[in-house]
Amino acid sequence: MFFAGDPDTYEAEELVKNLPEFTLAIVGSEEWKKRTKEVHKDSFEKVHIHNTEKRV
Repeated sequence: MFFAGDPDTYEAEELVKNLPEFTLAIVGSEEWKKRTKEVHKDSFEKVHIHNTEKRV
């Protein structure tokens, strides 16, 4: 899932609350990261994704 738009709306909170148990969620801003942390507290695992393209 990709999150975009205004994370401070009722609909955004409902979206984050109703995520399936195992979801890869990619947030596009610090605001979405904050909203996700507020709703799920310690029930998520943060994973860093690295670019694997070969630089020339």
